[in-house]
Amino acid sequence: MRPPENPKNDDIPCWYPVWKNGAWCYDFYVEGERFRRSTGVRCPQSIEKAMTVAEGVHDAAWERSLSTFPTFEEAAELYLADVDRNRKHVERLKDYFGPVTRIDEIDAFMITRCKVDLTKPE
Repeated sequence: MRPPENPKNDDIPCWYPVWKNGAWCYDFYVEGERFRRSTGVRCPQSIEKAMTVAEGVHDAAWERSLSTFPTFEEAAELYLADVDRNRKHVERLKDYFGPVTRIDEIDAFMITRCKVDLTKPE
């Protein structure tokens, strides 16, 4: 089976999927951060599904970028600058949640998982 042609048109959205290595993939930037991955759609005729996936990732990336909520790392730095207590524990939490997890994304399940993961011996 011959793979579909990839569009070469300036009028198409930046998130438009391309056929690569037997799957529909996307590759775009939002505020300097690159998003590149397979859509998981492996049927050449299923471009509509691939478009839905790629557009959803693109929209979520912009929503995250434009969010007014700080990342956990930013909130932790502010806490340490203001209170300067429990630095060792705060640093472990910063490492756990990483530089991009927003505070509004941390729910009860993530907190419980964090407790379990951080109490495991290293």
